[in-house]
Amino acid sequence: MKTKIQIKSYFGSVLFEHETEENTVKKTVEEGVKNRAFLNGASLNGASLTWISHDLFAEILKRAAKNDVNKLKLAGLLLVKREWCWKDFLALGDANQKWALTELAKWVKEDTPEEIKKILGKVKEEKR
Repeated sequence: MKTKIQIKSYFGSVLFEHETEENTVKKTVEEGVKNRAFLNGASLNGASLTWISHDLFAEILKRAAKNDVNKLKLAGLLLVKREWCWKDFLALGDANQKWALTELAKWVKEDTPEEIKKILGKVKEEKR
């Protein structure tokens, strides 16, 4: 059975919708990113990340950065360096890198790949 899922802004307007068999929020977000949907202001509550979407990571970091320009620069870098993988980001050595990883660690869920859990788990351990 086809299911339609909508991604809405915090104010309730529909930013993107996707309908397919056995649809999930994850599939809808992935489809939105693939189609370059403008998801600025999307309510991400309850979302599971694919852990490969530069757009989604940048949005999470942008929201967490608020008005801190240096943190916003790091979020923007993710959009400019789309060819980067996790190893490239970890090698960056930016002063706000630990902050970024700590923010992303808040999104770890049961279905997060073990490799990502290991990377982000180290940050949590260092904070203790």
